[in-house]
Amino acid sequence: MRVDKLNNRHNFEKISTTNELPNLLDLQVGSFHDFLQEKINPKEREMFGLHDHQVIYLFYMILQKE
Repeated sequence: MRVDKLNNRHNFEKISTTNELPNLLDLQVGSFHDFLQEKINPKEREMFGLHDHQVIYLFYMILQKE
């Protein structure tokens, strides 16, 4: 096989982007505050994500020991 067929490269340098990139740090900090639920009374907090999974897993482990 010829070398020029293997080195078939595409140049994307001339493509202009018009979309603005999101502020990823702001997104991550906001997500972290949502996860902590700081401004919500502890008795009124929702269980979701890892917290929900850990509670279910702990309950399952307790049932297995009985």
